[in-house]
Amino acid sequence: YCVKDDVDAQCRLIENAKRSGDVGLVLFYSDVILEAVHPKVIQIADFLHFPIILMPEKDTGLKYSDVISDVMEAIFMDRKAKNYFVSDTIDRLSQSPEKDRTPSMVLRLASNYAKASFFLCDNKENLIASSFWPIANHMDFQEVQILYKYHDTPSKRTYRVEFSDKNGSQLVLYTVTQNARLNTSILNEVVEVIQLFSLLWHYNLDLQSSEAVLPPLLEGDTERIEFICKRNGIDLSKYNELRIMQSSTDIPIKSKALRDIFAELKIPTILDSFGNYTVALYENVDPIKTSMLDTDLQAYMSDKNIYPLSTILHSNRMVEDAPSFYKMFSTNIESLKKIYPKKEIFSYSDVLFVNRVLSIFTSVDRDSKYYVDLLAPLVEDADTELLPTLLTYLLDANAEVKATSEMLYIHRNTVLYRLNKIRTLLNCNLNDLPHSYDIYVAAAIKRL
Repeated sequence: YCVKDDVDAQCRLIENAKRSGDVGLVLFYSDVILEAVHPKVIQIADFLHFPIILMPEKDTGLKYSDVISDVMEAIFMDRKAKNYFVSDTIDRLSQSPEKDRTPSMVLRLASNYAKASFFLCDNKENLIASSFWPIANHMDFQEVQILYKYHDTPSKRTYRVEFSDKNGSQLVLYTVTQNARLNTSILNEVVEVIQLFSLLWHYNLDLQSSEAVLPPLLEGDTERIEFICKRNGIDLSKYNELRIMQSSTDIPIKSKALRDIFAELKIPTILDSFGNYTVALYENVDPIKTSMLDTDLQAYMSDKNIYPLSTILHSNRMVEDAPSFYKMFSTNIESLKKIYPKKEIFSYSDVLFVNRVLSIFTSVDRDSKYYVDLLAPLVEDADTELLPTLLTYLLDANAEVKATSEMLYIHRNTVLYRLNKIRTLLNCNLNDLPHSYDIYVAAAIKRL
């Protein structure tokens, strides 16, 4: 309702819903409030494979419950007709943002399917993740262990399954259910999903390895960080730099090869694959070693034709800063590549800036209109090369004329001529703050 008069905001709402993992939109009373769904909204929904369901028009007696009961009935009928839990869960995980792919999410999907609570732990019965059914039915893991060992109750049945993931880590899954639906077949499906999750997204479930500290560090699970550090004798305070790398080709980055590079330079490092990334947590206190590290990493990547996209966080508060940094980078990596297509290494400032630009770009309050209007004189000018020149100058060439001329394959004087014309049309000196910063934001929005 708040965007009923703004078609562009309606389109952004659809994009945000898709990005958040929603699967469709039901519109009540659309003929009364919208009169009609704009073709532009239908076009973006079709492009995103995002169904929009219109409730019968002019019937203001329809309620949310009328829809949800039919939807749930269809889900239950479909569930009875076919067994799809494993493939559907992997599909849902693959469509989820990188930051949300965790053991907790896997177990939460399993709880919704099996109507049971799950507790995943290692072979020493140290808890890795849990989920509850119903969601408010929180149980202490020790209570579950006692319940399994000594007595089931009439209202609660417990099960315990031992298995290993694809990396050979020995795991245990406890299940607590209050219904008779749970059976061996369902438990096997849940185990299979956990195994596939660990394999496909390189999630380290072995709490006895130092690398196991990386997933909870990026997820912000301080309790599990503390447990793994204590168990493996890790002093996190000496690690002050985090490097996240993603191959820009189909060739994977070999963790062992990177570990060898850090080891040769005698740089204390914890390194492992995590999702689509290779993550290195290491000590950066020697500028000479850091320079050699960058050279050696670049040489390895060039030799393997990997050319990764990467980002670096330098912080003495890694436990506090790493989760938000990882969330921003993994969520916004496609936008980073759009705004800075020439970059392979994104600084913390780059990641933070793109996050701010996206909040402007996706605002339903039309905040981006101010910035779009700033560049209107260039868009409307007959010289179509002005806008690309400005974008290259600001976003790719770090406001350097020589670099701009090289990137655009034009003479330096041509760049200077265009920049002078741009300054005149925009009535702005590109070096004067704060107006020049607004122009920089506008250029980033234009790239998006």
